[in-house]
Amino acid sequence: MPVKPEVIIFDLGGVIINLDIFKTLEAFKKLIGEGFDILEEAQLNQSFYMEYEKGNISCEQFRDHIRELTPKPLQDEEIDAAWNAMLLDIPVDRFSWIDSLKNDYKLCILSNTNIIHVDSFHQIFSQQTPYEHPQLIFDRLFYSCNMNKRKPDTDIYEEVLEEMKVSPEKAIFYDDKQENIDTAEKLGIKTVLVKRNFLTQNMLPGINGSV
Repeated sequence: MPVKPEVIIFDLGGVIINLDIFKTLEAFKKLIGEGFDILEEAQLNQSFYMEYEKGNISCEQFRDHIRELTPKPLQDEEIDAAWNAMLLDIPVDRFSWIDSLKNDYKLCILSNTNIIHVDSFHQIFSQQTPYEHPQLIFDRLFYSCNMNKRKPDTDIYEEVLEEMKVSPEKAIFYDDKQENIDTAEKLGIKTVLVKRNFLTQNMLPGINGSV
């Protein structure tokens, strides 16, 4: 007999909010010029961005790092706007499906993210949903930048399970990256791999706990 789930864990970008990383690429090209490709630079220096997502690098250090890549003087607001361009909308139907689950399950977000994106997401959330803040629908918000760890490292999932007081087999995790799904599965968490920006209602558990 299937175990009834108690906790649903959602990734953020590409699962709850639509994500288009190339929008940020385009924004930086407009801001800085065609000679600068932030995505290529990020690939060459992944450790910097990973440390930013872990909260080990401040927003000021992040912005200064971007400024070092161009002779153009850039204001904080310009950098933030380009960096946030990848965060799109929260479709009404998608949000209503998630909202309908809150009375039957504990809901939480587990996201590799950074403070600039968190602030932008919260603003988008308050503008595009009936809730002023994600905490009004989600029981917990697990952001990598507040936890000093990130997916797919095992310890971030273990912390979520501990904080949510749930055993792995009673949790479901939705993410758009296979490497993040793989670690969760090894811990015994039920998983659903979501094609980026294409969460559908039939992927979600039913009110009776069926998956």
